[in-house]
Amino acid sequence: MKPLFQDQPLYDVIHEALNVHFQCLHFRERHAGHNIDAHMTDKGFNNEIGVDLETGENSAWSKKI
Repeated sequence: MKPLFQDQPLYDVIHEALNVHFQCLHFRERHAGHNIDAHMTDKGFNNEIGVDLETGENSAWSKKI
């Protein structure tokens, strides 16, 4: 059985996080719905995190604001 946690250099963790960010990450918030935020639209619980390669801007919050 594989261990749940393993030691790895910090630069590997940073590299992985940046790669995922640039490739775009799509997910829906856990337990999404009006019971967590009565004012959020259903679409607002869907997250798309990444970098717009044309502008260089972070797209994580730009679509929600």
